[in-house]
Amino acid sequence: MAVTGPGIAHALPDSSSTKPDQPQSFSSDAPVSAATALPPSGKAQQANGFDPESQRRVTQKTKVARIALNTAMGSPAKIPAGRVEVRVPSLPPAEGSVVPTVSSTTDGYHGTVLSQEIQAANRFIMNSDNLDASSARGLSNLYTGMRVDGADARGNRVADTAVISVEGKTGNRYTDDYYYVAQASSAFAKVNDSGTARHPSGNLFGGNDITELRTGSTYWNSITGREIDVEVQSGASVLDKVGVQIVQTAKDRVAGTGNDIALGIANQAGATTGWSQGISFGMRNGIWPFNISSTLIGSHASAMSNGPSYTALNGIDFTAIRFSGAAMTTADGSKICLNGRDACWYHSGTKLYYDVGGSHMLSIEDGTGNVILRGNLIQQGTP
Repeated sequence: MAVTGPGIAHALPDSSSTKPDQPQSFSSDAPVSAATALPPSGKAQQANGFDPESQRRVTQKTKVARIALNTAMGSPAKIPAGRVEVRVPSLPPAEGSVVPTVSSTTDGYHGTVLSQEIQAANRFIMNSDNLDASSARGLSNLYTGMRVDGADARGNRVADTAVISVEGKTGNRYTDDYYYVAQASSAFAKVNDSGTARHPSGNLFGGNDITELRTGSTYWNSITGREIDVEVQSGASVLDKVGVQIVQTAKDRVAGTGNDIALGIANQAGATTGWSQGISFGMRNGIWPFNISSTLIGSHASAMSNGPSYTALNGIDFTAIRFSGAAMTTADGSKICLNGRDACWYHSGTKLYYDVGGSHMLSIEDGTGNVILRGNLIQQGTP
């Protein structure tokens, strides 16, 4: 690992050569020219914001690494196996920070976090960025790469895996607002990034996935940008089961002046293929995901009492699209209903029907065009 900027680089190898309870001197502000072995505990660490009394004792076989980057040196730092913390010294740990110094599988977290800030057991923090990376594809704060090219390589490969497992009853209660999340990302801005009303500037993404089959990658079975799987096994129960949800936060106040879309499908300039289907219910490589009581596109009344009324301008608006086929097609016998499900149009056999309350009000025969009315045909005004 080699980067540029202020800071220091420290790494701690196998701690078997260090007595667990022996205080050692440690200064996170002293510059070094290469990775330096440092002890995991001691009074000097307490002066830098770490409380050694709140940390578990380091065993003889524990491997620990605590790293803060010295980018001014540009020297690579070799990181040993084990739990790692990377920190720029000018950013002190928040009050109540959980900073474990052992990587044993039997170790855990204990005590109470005093700060309301998000706590992290392992941190990689770059506290300042003044690097011109415009000639490159960008700057990544943390890069995880994996090259698969061996003739004997078999089985699945995952470059980065995050797992959280809840296997014991916790102290949380139903009145608490809490979540268990395997992976989370956050992006925010607090300044104008050279933009004006006429020329907006800056593009902020919470995440960005790309999956490519490059030239030479022939006869692959599938390519998928992202798959989201949900599973509730027999013997479990849940109130809300959602595959994907898109939520505006409670502080959202401003709409987009160009696009203001919850779910958008578009291509980059230069793409020539185009999708055969924009949204598909059912796929070739999967079984039908709905049942006889399912609604493919629906709306639900909110269980919250403080929300706005359910109003909207349009249901479906395809006015910008010129269809060479039909704007909508259904199977014979499928109904298009108004007024809830009371008044419906549908085609069955050789006739087009309009029913109200389950009774035929109007039918039109396909071949003859004959119109059959249940009531009277009344003319008003001059035709």
